[in-house]
Amino acid sequence: MATEPIDYVAVLEDLRARRTGLDSAIAAIEQIVAQLGTVASQPKEASLGDDAFFSMSVPDAIRKYLSIVRKKKTAKEITDGLEAGGLEHVSKNFYNTVYTMLSREWSKADPEIVKIGDQWGLAEWYPGRKIKKKADAENGAAAEPSDEEASGEGAKPE
Repeated sequence: MATEPIDYVAVLEDLRARRTGLDSAIAAIEQIVAQLGTVASQPKEASLGDDAFFSMSVPDAIRKYLSIVRKKKTAKEITDGLEAGGLEHVSKNFYNTVYTMLSREWSKADPEIVKIGDQWGLAEWYPGRKIKKKADAENGAAAEPSDEEASGEGAKPE
């Protein structure tokens, strides 16, 4: 009985499709765990396949990277992670591209990515966190009213 040769290209495509499905399932379960407040056991650092971010935009790849590693990262670490995960780009300075995308996301009214010190994380990790943006600080606007303003003690009579 003759055996047919194995179509490794088809096998590889099937495995990639299954991995995509598994990544989606893992992300869904991680969201459920986060909503329940349960801590899931995670490996110290998730390893990325060399095509983890294949055909993704930079902002989508950043969100996926952060959801995979599940901890705050610097812009440099995110840049390195995206390149390790196979995100293709033609940028001469990919770090600047990533940093610009992070800054744009953070400046949105309801950002999905937030800056904590010099690191970046997903906003869902910090529920209820009041974000004071750089522009607000430069314009002198406070993210929250002071204790005097909140109690009305500092208000001048009209």
